[in-house]
Amino acid sequence: MARSFYLACLTLAVADSAAFSPMNSFAAFKANTGRLVDEQKVANAHRKRRKEGELLDYPSFDAIQCANADVSKIINIVWLGLYAKFWTPLAVYFYPGMLPSAYENAGLRGKRLAEKEKQRRTGLNRLLGKIDKEASSPKKHRKPYDLTEPDVAAAVAALSAKNKQAAVAALAARPGAPLPEAALLAASLSLDGPYRFLPRWMHKGAVKKGVTLLTEGDAALRISDIAGLPAPCLENACVARGLLKPTKAEMERGLAEWLRVVDKADAVSEDEGKRARLALLAVNTVASIREGAVAKEPGVALLYAGKGF
Repeated sequence: MARSFYLACLTLAVADSAAFSPMNSFAAFKANTGRLVDEQKVANAHRKRRKEGELLDYPSFDAIQCANADVSKIINIVWLGLYAKFWTPLAVYFYPGMLPSAYENAGLRGKRLAEKEKQRRTGLNRLLGKIDKEASSPKKHRKPYDLTEPDVAAAVAALSAKNKQAAVAALAARPGAPLPEAALLAASLSLDGPYRFLPRWMHKGAVKKGVTLLTEGDAALRISDIAGLPAPCLENACVARGLLKPTKAEMERGLAEWLRVVDKADAVSEDEGKRARLALLAVNTVASIREGAVAKEPGVALLYAGKGF
């Protein structure tokens, strides 16, 4: 156990060192570990305030979420070191998202955020593949939670909508309808759920937890000055909502639009707000894919988006 913990610590020390130097790596490890401990103390103070009934602004909420994620990552690294001690450094090197935030440099943070965006797009592409398959060859004998014709129609209406509000309305227009398996798996992947071969109840739990965190985060955003959010905090809020953009102004506009849409849904009912958040997360991912296609393949984007002939 002690050997595994030492190896995990050594992995953290050298993870962001381009050229390994024992003294420099130890100094970096000591400084980053001190920062990690300080961040946990700050998060504990915010947890105490929340427990006492105080409403937290978004920087305080984000500090708690980052601290929770860091604790989970440390446990995972130590656990991996117990059973695959010699592979742990390689795992951290190839999967930098395993590192606690205190040990990330700007490059590793950028990779982690990009991987999150890629993960969300993968989930959406899988869902659209299932929708296309259902549209071209509908199943005669459907299983519970299979896609249905109304599901396909809702997806087409959302993709054809003139704006995000209309797209969300199209996707959330069937209150009480169970979430199809394909949509549940896509949502679970977007919200850091388990492997897709695991049982449905595990994915439902992950989606429920993810939507709850989005709802709590929205409450914190409402009492915060979005324009005054620190850059990492703004990026965390946006990446959680599929709104990561190249500029600060674009991200701020995206968050303001997100709040306008979910506020309308929350005014109807709690369930409507949950459906709206899931739908808006998918809509934002579609918008992100379209923006990327226009930038990288403008001809192909026009080919599929053009109308009239």
